[in-house]
Amino acid sequence: MKRYQFRLQSVLRARRAQEDLARQSLALANRRLRDAQVLLTQEQARYQSVNVSSGVVDVPAARAEQSWQYLAAASVAHVARCCEDLAVVAADHQAAWREASQRVAALERLDDRRRVEHALVAARADSVEVDDLVTARFLPADAARSREGARC
Repeated sequence: MKRYQFRLQSVLRARRAQEDLARQSLALANRRLRDAQVLLTQEQARYQSVNVSSGVVDVPAARAEQSWQYLAAASVAHVARCCEDLAVVAADHQAAWREASQRVAALERLDDRRRVEHALVAARADSVEVDDLVTARFLPADAARSREGARC
């Protein structure tokens, strides 16, 4: 009996490579998202730490303080938008990885089915071979007996 060989092995290998690339892209996207979330937390803390004067302040100092508050708020808003964009990118990479994983799983299931079918065919062939061996052992003795009975 021939040794089992999956005909789509090269396709399976290529799909696994695609899945690995998708997994790496997903990991990179998730790492960028985590970094952006850390940066967002830092920017929010910096925004909270901007001092607001409560007493009498001269106009240039008030404008400078207002500018710092505006810049800190704009920085928080910008990083928040970046986090949202990176979350969308990470979700896209998640979907791409899931699709690649499903393609690999489908080929692996097909390989498993073909392997089981091959094992069944091999078992049947072995069974036929054993039957032939057993039949062949008794065939010459039966043929000799029937020849002796024909002579009488």
